[in-house]
Amino acid sequence: ERFKRHEDEAQHCPYKAKDFRSLWEHYTRVNDPRRANGRLYLLASVLSICTLAVLCGCRGTRAIADFAEHLSQTQRRLLRCYWNRKTQKYNAPSEPTIRRILKGISAEEFDNAVMAWQAERDPKPLRRLAVDGKTVKQARAADGRALHLVAAVSPDSGRLCAQRPVDEKSNEITALRPMLDPLALDSVVVTADAMQAQQKAGH
Repeated sequence: ERFKRHEDEAQHCPYKAKDFRSLWEHYTRVNDPRRANGRLYLLASVLSICTLAVLCGCRGTRAIADFAEHLSQTQRRLLRCYWNRKTQKYNAPSEPTIRRILKGISAEEFDNAVMAWQAERDPKPLRRLAVDGKTVKQARAADGRALHLVAAVSPDSGRLCAQRPVDEKSNEITALRPMLDPLALDSVVVTADAMQAQQKAGH
C-alpha cells in the first residue's frame, strides 16, 4: 500500500535473484563524482538499490528512498550499505542522498553498465532489434529541454542494447546511426518508425 502512489502496472522481470549479484560489480565501473572524504554509501550500493526499487515498480527518488528504508538488515548487508557503529545497524540511503547521486553520475556510464550486465545474462542470441524514441517524463537535459531518448531493445528478451539522447536541434533520424554503429548487426532484423526510412538526396 505504501508504494501504491508511485507504482506503474506490474511487469514481468526475467531475471532471478542470483542474477543481481553481479549487477553490483558492474556498477563499480561507473565513475563516482563525489569527493572521497565524507562518503558514507558506496556508489554501487545506491545504484543497486535504485535498480531493484524501479524493478519493483517505484517511480521517483521518494519512492526509492521508501523502498530502501523498508529493506531488512540482511538485505542492507548484502547490498553493502553503510554500517553505523553507534547503532550497530546498516543504514539505508536517504532521499536527498539518492537524488544527489543520480543527478551527479554519468547517464552514459550508467547505461553502459546496465547494458553490459543484461548482455551477459541474455540467453538468446540477438536476432531482432526494435528502435523507438520517447520523451522521458519529468526529465530535463542540461539545457533545460525535455529529455528525449532513442533506444534499441531486443523484443525477444527485453534487453536494452543501445540508448542515446537526441541532441539539441536534431531528431531521431540523426541519432539512429551513431547509436547502432557499435553494435554487431549481421543477420539482425532492425525495425524502426517510418521516419527512419528517409534517405539523403542521391541515395
